[in-house]
Parts: sequence; structure tokens; C-alpha cells
Amino acid sequence: MADKELTIFLLDASVSSTAYKYVFDTLAAKLLKGLKTDYVTVAVFNSKDTVHAVAETGKFRGIEVLLEFETVSFQGLQKLHQRLNAAAIVNETPDPDCADVVQTVLFASTLFAPTKKKYRCSTDETCALFQVELYPAAKSDTSALDTHEYVVDANRDIVRLERRTSNFVWEKNFQGERGGEGQNENEPKSEVSERKFDKVAVELHSLTPAFKFSNYDLIALDDDLLQATKLPLFSGLDIFGFMPCAQIPYELLTGDAYYIVPEKLSSENNTLNFQAFVEALRTRKLAVLCRLVRKSEKEVEIGAAFPVKIHSHQKYTNCFVFIRLPFKEDEKIGRFPPLNDDDEESFETKADSEKSATLSLLMDDFVNGQLYDSDENPSDDEQKSESEIRNFKVTLKMSDNSKLPLPPKFHNRNRFLRSSPAINRTQAYMRKILLKSLSADNWVDFFESPDFIKDNLKGLERLTNFFNLQNCMAVNAEDDYSGWLVDLRKGSLGQSKRLATELGAEYVQKMEKKKTKTGRNGVNFYQRGNYGADEGTYDEIPDFDF
Repeated sequence: MADKELTIFLLDASVSSTAYKYVFDTLAAKLLKGLKTDYVTVAVFNSKDTVHAVAETGKFRGIEVLLEFETVSFQGLQKLHQRLNAAAIVNETPDPDCADVVQTVLFASTLFAPTKKKYRCSTDETCALFQVELYPAAKSDTSALDTHEYVVDANRDIVRLERRTSNFVWEKNFQGERGGEGQNENEPKSEVSERKFDKVAVELHSLTPAFKFSNYDLIALDDDLLQATKLPLFSGLDIFGFMPCAQIPYELLTGDAYYIVPEKLSSENNTLNFQAFVEALRTRKLAVLCRLVRKSEKEVEIGAAFPVKIHSHQKYTNCFVFIRLPFKEDEKIGRFPPLNDDDEESFETKADSEKSATLSLLMDDFVNGQLYDSDENPSDDEQKSESEIRNFKVTLKMSDNSKLPLPPKFHNRNRFLRSSPAINRTQAYMRKILLKSLSADNWVDFFESPDFIKDNLKGLERLTNFFNLQNCMAVNAEDDYSGWLVDLRKGSLGQSKRLATELGAEYVQKMEKKKTKTGRNGVNFYQRGNYGADEGTYDEIPDFDF
């Protein structure tokens, strides 16, 4: 029997319906796969209604379960679409209730501070320093109830689970010291090995750190050795890179949020320089990769600082919102994509770099000749500034249930779709048609509309028509309908020839492979291939009787 997979979505009913786009995209992808063992559960909190298995007990109010351990179906998607977009599920207040965050300074230092003690900022004329402070913006809920686990039995009784951790070591007993005397040959080896050792409980305070340099060799570390193995860390906030905000996936933003603002008692020159720096990054839509150490010998936090505009009392100001990025040890709470798609840097000569630049331009011309521009205008939501905050109640929560497929990105280099371009386009269009049909009142009119291709196939965001050298939509079609499709690729014929010439990608006919002949010499068979075919037969290998 195949293993069953259960994915749980916990949604906030107080946010806008556009925030559920990731859920619908993920469920649509699961529906297109057609897996019968892939179950989902969708629950909503901050709802006016309380609908779940233990609702009669009066516990867990405001939680409504929309789908409970069901396979993804079109009826289920339609039910979610109607319920999540209904006005009854949204609270009267547009913002959820949040606990007040105490505005205390968590860190005060110099932005762009040097990470090396030997470096002197005063001697560097190009050095830029800003006196900044770090304030909490939104913290994850650390309530004790969040760490509890419960079991609901058939009688609707709720039982709380308790987990305890114990440490132990294996010690040989008298059977292990005898060396296996009196051992039964029919007894499994695993049971025999376990019988030779006993579990001995060990208190946590009796343990000491150790360095393991092989499977059997350990060196205990005292305080002096432990201090020598650590790198010296001092508090500081440093910038080591910039990155477009659009290239940082939202799945990486699982940590607490903090504001980086100019120091209150700093000079006016420091404040103006900081504001100009943030404004320049916000205009170019760049995020800052920072290294933060709050106190000496404490954790090193690597995060992204996003430039934002704060609207307060009919005035605007600029600051950073810093969010810690997950490290390798944080993979247990989610599956995170890499920050860049580029391979390792390669060292090229000047001639190779110039040739690479020429080929890149030719490849761009070739690709642009195969595509056409969308005639749709960006929506009002896209035209609005994404870096402007009008609400201080930032609700960033720590998520322990983030092992979900990443949201699909509709472009040709999407690593989460199939490698075939034709299948990529087909799945992308099918997903769009599926999600768009949820809002249709009459399915027959929706699919039989004369503008069906124009509305669903031509106007897809960041996507163009089906890509194929012969254009799959023009195959076996009448000339009246396929003429404009064939014209799309006529402009790329010249670029493709130039590109093939520059790359040296000429067609070379494969040589015909000669058929090997099998001969027989007494009892042994031997083959005569192309190599050494004219040298005759070889002597047989004598038997040395080893």
C-alpha cells in the first residue's frame, strides 16, 4: 500500500482574499497530479464560526475546518473559493488582534561597521557609517499552548501528550564479557548483540562537550579547549551584499521582524544620510543582506533588511525591516529554496568573456523573436508600491508546518515544473483555466466563449504562447486561424542562423556503426569489433590454475 501524505493549511480569515493565492496554486497543482494518496486539511482561524470535531466542548473557538482529510477535488476547490471570498468569514476589523510589542532598543551600533578590528574607518574616504538602533516589529507567539500536543479519540475526549527526553549509554553485561559463550546459533544476531549490553541512564549535568574525530575516538573538551575552538565574536551590524527583493522567496522569512532606524540622539546629518540610503534602495527595489551579532559571543544572525516607507501622521519616513534568514540547522521546519540560481563562478579570459557577451545578445534576440509582448496592463495591485507599510501590526508568525511545495513561478526557468517546454506551458495554462473557472457561474458558457483563447491562453502573466519550433497550436489548423501564430517565429529565423554560426552548432551526420561478428572457436565464443578487426584472432588466455 502506498504511503499517504497529509498537508495541513492554516489560514487567517482576517486578511485579504488575495493572500490565499499560494493555497489555491498549491491545491491546483495537487489536483493536476491526480494522486489519490495525497490528502489535505484546510482550517481557518479568526473566523466568526467554530466548526471542527470538538466544537461541542467549547474549546478552540474561532477555528473553522473547511476540508478535513480529503483528497483534492474540483468540488473542494470550489467550496474553498466560495467560503474564503465570502464576507461572513472575515472579521469586522481588518486587522487581527496582536499583542503589543515593547519598544525597547535591542541593539545599538554602527551600520556598515567593519568586521575586522584592524580596519580603521577614519583612513578610508569611501567608508559610509550610520548610527542605527534595532527595535522589535513583530515577534512570534511564544505561548506555552503552542508547544502542547493533543490526541482526540473516538469519544471526542482530548488527551494532552507529554514528552520527556532521557540520556543513556550502553555498557557490557556479564554475557558480553564472556564473549558469547553458550550462544544459540538459531537466535538472531540483533537480539544477541542487544543482550550483551545494558542501558545505563546518565544525568544531563554529568555530560561534557567532546570532539569526535573518528567513529571510536573522542576527546573531552574542558573550558579552555572549548573556548579555543570558538571564533571570537563581537557585537556589530555589517552589510555584505545587496539583492533584489523579488529574488528572496517568502518561504525564507520565518523569523521575527525588527525595525532598523537611525539613532535617536544622532546628528541630523546621520539621519539624512540614512534616509537617503534607504530611499535609494527602495527605489531600486533592493534588499540588504546583513550580519547581526547583538552581544559578544552570541549567535550570528544572517538576514535580509527590506527598505520600507512608513506612513505616519500624513508624513513619510524610511527605515529597514530586518528578518533573519534560516540556516542549515533550520531545515527541520521547512524546505527553503536557494537564494540564487547561478552556478559557481568560472574564471574566463577576456576573449572568452567577449564571446560570451556576444552569444548572450544573440540568444536574447533569438528568444525575443520567439515571443510576443502581452497587451494587458498591470493591475492596480501591481502598480501600488509593495514597500509601503500602512499598518504597524505586522503579523509574521513562526511556522512549523512549512514542508509544502514552493509556489509556482510562470517562467521558462521554473525548476519546479517539468523540463519539457511544451508540458510546462500546458500545465501552466491548465492551472490558470482551473482557478479561473472557480468564479464562473456557468461552465458551459465559460468554455464555449468565442474569446476563450484570448482570455485564457494569450493573457497569462509572464507567459507567452505555446513554444515549439513548429508552433503546436498551428499544426493541423486552418490557415485563417494559424496565420498569426506562424508569423510569430518568422522574425527569429535570421537570429537562429547567426546563433548557430557563432556557436559552431553544425549538423554532423553520425557514422554508421559496423555490425560486430561473432565467431566460435571450439567451446568459446569471441567477437570481432571495429578495433583490431584486421589483426586476426588473438591467443586464448591460458589457465594458470591459481
